[in-house]
Amino acid sequence: MSILPTLSTKIIIILLLGGYSFAESPIASIASYNKAAYTYEDFNWSATSYSEYIQQVMNYQENMQSFHKSEVAWKILERYDEQMKLPRSHVIGDDAVTWQNLQILCGEQASGRSAYIGHLVDRTSTEIGRVTLCSWIAQPLDDYEELARRQSNVRLLTEDSDLFSILEDLLSTFKKSENFFLSFWNNDPFKRMAVPEKPSGDAVVSWPFMNSWIETVENSIPLLTYARCVHHVTTLMTFGLNGLSALILPVYGALKIAAKISVLLHKGPLLANGTNAFLDKAATPLIGSGGYLSTLYSYSSNDAVKGMGALMAGLLALNRTNSARDWVLDGFTFNNCLQKKLHHVAKCLHSLEMMGTALLVNPVLTLSSGVSLHELIQKLKTTQGPLQDLFAILDEPTFKGEPSLIANYGAIYRAYRLLHENLKELEPLLCALGDLDVYMSTARLYKEFKDKRVHYTFAHYALNSPEPRIALKELWSPFIDPAVVVPNSIELCKSKGANNLIVTGPNEGGKSTFVKAIAVTLILAQSIGIVPATEAVITPFSYIGTYLNITDDHGKSLFEAQVQRTKHILEHVRTMASQRYSFLLIDELFNGTEGRIGQAASCSIADYLSKNAQVISVFPTHFQQLTSLEGNGRSVNYRVSAQVDKQGTITYPFTIERGISTQNTVLDILRSEGFDRAIIEQASKLIESKQ
Repeated sequence: MSILPTLSTKIIIILLLGGYSFAESPIASIASYNKAAYTYEDFNWSATSYSEYIQQVMNYQENMQSFHKSEVAWKILERYDEQMKLPRSHVIGDDAVTWQNLQILCGEQASGRSAYIGHLVDRTSTEIGRVTLCSWIAQPLDDYEELARRQSNVRLLTEDSDLFSILEDLLSTFKKSENFFLSFWNNDPFKRMAVPEKPSGDAVVSWPFMNSWIETVENSIPLLTYARCVHHVTTLMTFGLNGLSALILPVYGALKIAAKISVLLHKGPLLANGTNAFLDKAATPLIGSGGYLSTLYSYSSNDAVKGMGALMAGLLALNRTNSARDWVLDGFTFNNCLQKKLHHVAKCLHSLEMMGTALLVNPVLTLSSGVSLHELIQKLKTTQGPLQDLFAILDEPTFKGEPSLIANYGAIYRAYRLLHENLKELEPLLCALGDLDVYMSTARLYKEFKDKRVHYTFAHYALNSPEPRIALKELWSPFIDPAVVVPNSIELCKSKGANNLIVTGPNEGGKSTFVKAIAVTLILAQSIGIVPATEAVITPFSYIGTYLNITDDHGKSLFEAQVQRTKHILEHVRTMASQRYSFLLIDELFNGTEGRIGQAASCSIADYLSKNAQVISVFPTHFQQLTSLEGNGRSVNYRVSAQVDKQGTITYPFTIERGISTQNTVLDILRSEGFDRAIIEQASKLIESKQ
């Protein structure tokens, strides 16, 4: 007697108990998961002087590590998402299991972190573009109008070579300066030095005029310029006076001591009275550079005492000369760094403005939520306020060329402060740039494969289909080298024969690669609009769920974890609204329990899902019982195969074809890997005895 009906009833009742709720904003979850694709490397801060520290900060900001750059860009995108209150995608939501199963945001192995879809299809120029691309792929849409708009933008860029070339050059310019621009969001150490904190608390109460006075100075470019010039003149004078003291006083002191010794030895005065008076007159004003103690020595009538005081003052002046030299160099180095950073910021903003102008001339290309890059920039430039001032300042000659000692220092410090105080107002510009960069990236990807043996194509959305449909011609996996990948075709649709696909075949034959490629194709079709195939027709799916490589977790047994994951998937299917479709990819259900029972449960759930007209499900499996479902009129069997020659060499054609595979290459694989013959022979006998 079959156990299938009884087991089916029990398992499905258990699975339908409970639900799942998505996080309010998935951007933070996507960012957190994507971080695993990077290796964190700490920067080697080995500076021995302030100037060296400044140069190291500049080097760090100019060559910002990928981990930190990504973190900054994700935070900008997250704040923008919350500010705009954009609609949440429910196709995947923040389902990290599906992200992991399909390697959307991170590779599976530590040695292959870059082997993930977000990286494999990435042709972006900027970091904000890269994270925007990842967020799109991690949050595919079922909104046809938005998908059509995205495709329209990409098509325009593939067809209009002039517009593509203009935007390509501008993105390249932005990219060269992007690290410096993003450094303002990355705990910029220069902020503490260039933007002094306002007095607060008791200081404001005790000195009510101070805050107003500081504001007046910091908002006035002439006053800031005057203050910086006074600072530079003071440091240069300090360096000059101490240098002069270090040069004259040791000589004066030595002569004074020598003259005293000459008198004591009765050899007569060493210096003529006129010379001695001249030296006293020249050196006395400089002795103060040695401090109060040196000054006291100068009051002595004893030439030897005066000489020792002068020597001491000269040595102290030499030390202060070194400090003053460092002070001068530090000041000019710091100003140079600020000017260089702002020069790059000005280039970024100018590039954004030029992109906005290019898009204004081509209004067909639109960005998300109806945002116009040109309008955003013009609003910031023309609305009276700090950002209008910032744009005006950055348009000055000081920020047009390379840093120079002759510069408008007030403009440098004023612009630096304005930029730090208004970063959030600039974030929409960056996020609009991210959208544009994704369109450019997708167009590059499409054109890159145009003349190769495999291609990307624009997905066609079957909007009026009364049932879910997937029709893919020469589908290939982005995870496989395009030079060797084997394309395959598949069509799934109940009216065409089946909405439930069963795939059997030997290990390493390509089952998982093929079925993952189907899921990845749907995600790309519902995010960037192009897919790895020569033809693709799909109905947008409102839910994409996967069950692959389930492991035990947080104290749960493997079977418990598998039950929870299946419950999560079935709950989505059960609550799906009418005319909404689900795509499910389920591999080896319940292999965490006894094989016979796991096989029966898998068969039961596959049959249950095949009866749902809103679902297309795919089951790669070794369970032969599932192949019997082809008789229900809603399922179809496909297979992959392997070829083993007389020497035991295994080759895989990686082609998918109709039929059932009973082939098992486990022993052949063990043999090719050099396992002991006795192990293989005993395993073979055990297999034969159970057949």
